[in-house]
Amino acid sequence: MQIYCRLFIVILISVATAGCEALSRNQTQASVPPDVSYTASIPTSPDEALRTAKMLSDAGANDEALHVLASAHRRSPDNAAIMSAYGRLALLRGDYKRAEHLLGKAVAANPDDWRALSALGVLESRKGQHSSARAALGRANTISKRESAALNNLAIGSLLAGHPEKAVRLLRQALGKTSLKAAHARRIKRNLALALAVQGRFAEAEELAGERFPRKLKHAKPAVIRRFLGMGAGQESARFTSRGERGERARHAHANGWRPVEETHAP
Repeated sequence: MQIYCRLFIVILISVATAGCEALSRNQTQASVPPDVSYTASIPTSPDEALRTAKMLSDAGANDEALHVLASAHRRSPDNAAIMSAYGRLALLRGDYKRAEHLLGKAVAANPDDWRALSALGVLESRKGQHSSARAALGRANTISKRESAALNNLAIGSLLAGHPEKAVRLLRQALGKTSLKAAHARRIKRNLALALAVQGRFAEAEELAGERFPRKLKHAKPAVIRRFLGMGAGQESARFTSRGERGERARHAHANGWRPVEETHAP
């Protein structure tokens, strides 16, 4: 009888231990958030994929948004909206080769997609192709009916091409838009401050940006100021500037914290 009692106790302990382990496993699994990289979690329809990617990107999860759009593109390779959103996010991530391919196809499929046109103009401007950049940015601005993001990008294209006066005019127009969001307004103000600084108008620039430019910059020549901001000397010289030199200017501007910021409309 004593042996049976001991055996019964051992069985009870084993069952209880197994139950606790199973409960622990279930709790651990429940606490792990779903991973969007799982195929089952990715939307199958293009519209749903676009909504999911936007939601993820707005939350700062650009890697996950990129994965959703890449999967949607594999399923619907000719969908213009998917190509546009995927290309714009690739541009934001610095994948210029992929962005150029996708944005080019998106614009070919839908010539009135001003967001894709504007992003393509940003890409061309970063490559130093100011003539093609102006064409794309100008068309995006016209189609969008002078939307603030399109005006901002057109202004930066003008600034990088050596036309700060035009950039100032366009950026002031962008700031005058009543529907402008606070985050966009801050970026546009800072871009306007950079355009004013290139002209040597530091008092206005500092008031707008709420920051101080280096003192030595205020007595520098325009070419030095442009180099500090990661720009070339102007439209003509930019055409003959090597990719290495453009990269060096961009790295310098990133390092000192000053550079114009485009709107990539992603996704």
